[in-house]
Amino acid sequence: MGSLPATFLNEVPIVEPKGLFRALCSALTLTALALALAPKAAAVAENVIHNFLIYPDGASPTGNLIADAFGNFYGTTESGGEHGFGALFQLTRTPDGKWIEILLHSFDDSSEGAVWAWLPNGGLTFDTAGNLYGTTQVGGDQACGPCGCGTVFKLTPAHGRWYFSIIYRFQGKNDGSFPNSGVVFDAAGNLYGTTNDLVNSTAFQLVPSSQGWTAKTIYSFATGVTAGNLAIDSAGNIFGTLSKKKPAGIFELIRGQDGTWTENSLCGGCSATGVPVFDQAGNLYINANQVVLELLRNQDWKMTVLAEFNGSDGSYATGALTFDESGNLYGTTELGGEIGSCLDGFGCGTAFRLTPEKDGKWHYRVIYRFKGNRDGDSPLTGVIFDRHGNIYGTTFAGGNPGCDCGTVFQLTPASYGHWKHVVINRFGLGDGSGPPSGLVADASGNLYGVMAQQGDAGDGCGMVYQLTPSSSQIWKEHILHRFRCDTGDGMGPTASLILDSAGNLYGTTLSGGTACPGSGCGTIFQLSPSANGVWRERVLYSFTGNADGYYPAGGLVLDPAGNLYGITKYANRGPCHDGLRSVGCGVVYELSPTSHGSWTETTLHTFTGAPHDGAFPTASLIFDQAGNLYGTTTEGGNGACANSGNSGCGTAFELSPGTGGAWTETVLYNFTGLPGSYSPQGLTSDSEGNLYGAASGGNPSSDCPYGCGTVYQLSHSSGRWVATVLHNFGGFKGDGTFPQGTLTFDPMGSLYGTTTEGGTVLCGFHPTAEEGTPGCGTVFQLSPSSGGAWTEHVFYSFSGPFKDGALPATGVIFDAAGKIFGTTTTGGVDQGEYSEGGTVFEINP
Repeated sequence: MGSLPATFLNEVPIVEPKGLFRALCSALTLTALALALAPKAAAVAENVIHNFLIYPDGASPTGNLIADAFGNFYGTTESGGEHGFGALFQLTRTPDGKWIEILLHSFDDSSEGAVWAWLPNGGLTFDTAGNLYGTTQVGGDQACGPCGCGTVFKLTPAHGRWYFSIIYRFQGKNDGSFPNSGVVFDAAGNLYGTTNDLVNSTAFQLVPSSQGWTAKTIYSFATGVTAGNLAIDSAGNIFGTLSKKKPAGIFELIRGQDGTWTENSLCGGCSATGVPVFDQAGNLYINANQVVLELLRNQDWKMTVLAEFNGSDGSYATGALTFDESGNLYGTTELGGEIGSCLDGFGCGTAFRLTPEKDGKWHYRVIYRFKGNRDGDSPLTGVIFDRHGNIYGTTFAGGNPGCDCGTVFQLTPASYGHWKHVVINRFGLGDGSGPPSGLVADASGNLYGVMAQQGDAGDGCGMVYQLTPSSSQIWKEHILHRFRCDTGDGMGPTASLILDSAGNLYGTTLSGGTACPGSGCGTIFQLSPSANGVWRERVLYSFTGNADGYYPAGGLVLDPAGNLYGITKYANRGPCHDGLRSVGCGVVYELSPTSHGSWTETTLHTFTGAPHDGAFPTASLIFDQAGNLYGTTTEGGNGACANSGNSGCGTAFELSPGTGGAWTETVLYNFTGLPGSYSPQGLTSDSEGNLYGAASGGNPSSDCPYGCGTVYQLSHSSGRWVATVLHNFGGFKGDGTFPQGTLTFDPMGSLYGTTTEGGTVLCGFHPTAEEGTPGCGTVFQLSPSSGGAWTEHVFYSFSGPFKDGALPATGVIFDAAGKIFGTTTTGGVDQGEYSEGGTVFEINP
């Protein structure tokens, strides 16, 4: 284990995403994934030392545990607490050997420092008087926006209590913003830390005095660089990790006689992700993703690989290393270990030991493989020892299904080199009974969606929910509105919501309202937030089933003047057939606010069906920059299809505004049917005005005799629109089949979407489902290349139905860190069978 492997030195570019989530308060941490193949771990005894609860305890512990002289442990959680924004906790052992948690402080979203979003991994630090110090990456003064620039805080024990105070609020100027790791002390009692404002990173010093703390920026790193994970050696020099658009490195800051600091790069591309630790000779040891590194001080920081992870013995080491009294090193890996567990088989993480040998090499051994769920998942931050030689640490996830709020674990040495392990309990969170719609996000990163049904009898007609991020895996759910059956309220929301600039939500329900007998013809509703956190619902319009149509299956789109536009799948009577009777073919409508607070509906276009017009639109509309509307119909047109007695394979259409409020419809493209495409989904557009969408059909195969679906492009050329198939699904083993929902562009011009079936994982009601069972669906990527070709990549295959979701039927959205969010219509439970509820999922590229 000498030189670094070649793949370890490759540059890994980091792309800054653009779009909807640019206004997030801080970037999220991208998680690197690695495949794990692990043997079964030996049987161990279990002892529960703590059960994290969202309320009132913390959830999702981050940062190393630290211990005081009495054996109490202290740590931070990224969510939970009395207000749901994170907590500081103490764990104390009782005389009978049990552990109790004392909540030292619960963060809220005031100026004290909200940690509900991105609590740094640095954890807490003691001073010589027993006070605790740490940072929040957001909060404090709102100079950086509503979330603040971050804080440094102090926790002081007195009279049996702990008193919280902020010793510094970052202003987002020369002092930097968003401190992204903990703080460390030098011998003189000064505090040091780093900030990361997405443009440049700084190292800061806080000097105490009788008047408080004075902040000073001691070093500004190059643009685009992020520094963190600090340690100070005996000479007072500062060491830490440095990440940029290549693998992370290790830096040293050396103070000169004139007080200025000079940067020295110890390794420029060694992917260091842990916290530097020193042995008695001053040599440096650090985790670096897939390896553990040693840097020798007296040999000009010569670097040696002590251990290289292969998956089954761990993967992605990010936390601090710890020496025992014999000079052995201990640490954790976030992934790897137990075969087939966590993250679709990547493993739930490991705890390991490195023992120095006489020949200078180090012997690596996994002392525990985490199994996920009740056992814990993703030990991010390393371990510490007590005076008896027991090891303690945290896992970021684990616990009950649907929550994964983290654990505190204990590893006790036992006979034959085994270690006894601690386990915590799990708890869940109730939801509606689905299926969930697609998602929309606000500027703070909150997600909003609807569920078509809700379990309770009087409230069983759906709900609108909000998911608030409290960590990379844990999201707090708020039910904003429950639709009441048979009360004039809407019923059965299925389409994605939209937000206006004031933070109001708008959506549609398939039925309900006051204008039609029976279950109603559908509604358009508004949800408005108030200062006390309560959302007020208002039905803006109830469809009558006449010229305005009924069954508004698609979502809404908003113009700059505040008008809403949408479609209904059906109208009154007409030339189309729904399988039972003659019906109208659908309409495009506009809903406009009046000066009196009411809304007026105007039908812009009534579809007439084949062969000259489309029929049965179900997808949301989009605008171009000139104010034209674009959409699709699932039937109609002059293609050679015959569905439910209606001719036509569907159309893509344009509606253009004219004088006097009139709109003119133009059929841009008639889908052709087999072996072409039919039943097109919603559209998206690029900067050049090309339209993109997914549709059924495509090239026939043994698995899909009518085709597994396509992704197509519509381009305007020589006065007409030309369709180009970019990808036919099902063309290779493991590909997705039957794409659903609207496509989404990433900043690099690649398209992302979902297929409701297919993928690499068999999808059945039991793990022993026979081969050939359709897959549970995929998230796919289509990337353009030279010559106009597009290459498809299966980005993620859902495994359903037990832990993972299954059968996604909507598109996906991105956040500012490039994470992907979407929903599945089923899966996500631990009962060994499908659930009607479905999931909201997050994928880290």
